[in-house]
Amino acid sequence: MAMHAAYKLREYFAKEKVPVIIDGGGNNELAGRIGGYDMVVSNAQVTVKTDKPVFTAVPLITGIGEEELVEKIIAKAKEIQKELEDAS
Repeated sequence: MAMHAAYKLREYFAKEKVPVIIDGGGNNELAGRIGGYDMVVSNAQVTVKTDKPVFTAVPLITGIGEEELVEKIIAKAKEIQKELEDAS
């Protein structure tokens, strides 16, 4: 994900008080790292096959549709965190 998009996403999560780890790794590193991720937000097409949720970071870069995207990403993060809490 572009560093600008990662920075903005960190700010949104902090504002919502949702603890997350955001990794600014490149798409070329995704195949080796996907197992450690709960979701993927990328400004490039994700070519790795995964059952993890994938979101486009383009609205974070352009600002068009940014709020809607952030709402979806934060909702999914909260859902995943709840599932992990319930499983433990």
